[in-house]
Amino acid sequence: MTEVELAWNLSMLCDAGIETTNMMLQIFTLACLAYPCCIPIAQKELDSVVGDGRMPNFEDLNKLPYIHAMIEETFRWRHILPTGIPHATTKDDHYKGFFIPKNSIIVPLFISMRNDSSMYQAPSEFRPERWLREDAIRKLWVRSQDLPWPLYRAQFLSNCDFETAVEIQHRR
Repeated sequence: MTEVELAWNLSMLCDAGIETTNMMLQIFTLACLAYPCCIPIAQKELDSVVGDGRMPNFEDLNKLPYIHAMIEETFRWRHILPTGIPHATTKDDHYKGFFIPKNSIIVPLFISMRNDSSMYQAPSEFRPERWLREDAIRKLWVRSQDLPWPLYRAQFLSNCDFETAVEIQHRR
């Protein structure tokens, strides 16, 4: 690969990162405009943790559960991609009478998972509270990785647990 080809390839990666970040910030702005009731809650939390004398940093992250929940809900509410990255099954499988051969390509339909009313009450609404545990008073945040939801689970992404993915898809 020449230096020019390398520069083009690296610039495409940079552009992809800039574009997706920009789009998620626009979606977050849309959520704040459509659901302004979330803003004072987040502002109060930010002011109580950080105050007005400094910017928040990564050490503050665990002390900002509502803001964290707003970020998670932004990704769930209007993510920029309707599907995930195709994966291959690692072994033959049977699911509800269907034979799924090893190395079959599986494409998770994230938009269906994110809008599944059996998993999310009122899925079309922006509700950061859905990511907070009942004991949120103690500032505990439900990380998406802790949820029994294959969209975020590294195990699902690495092993491509077809049965779990299809089960989620067919709950509707």
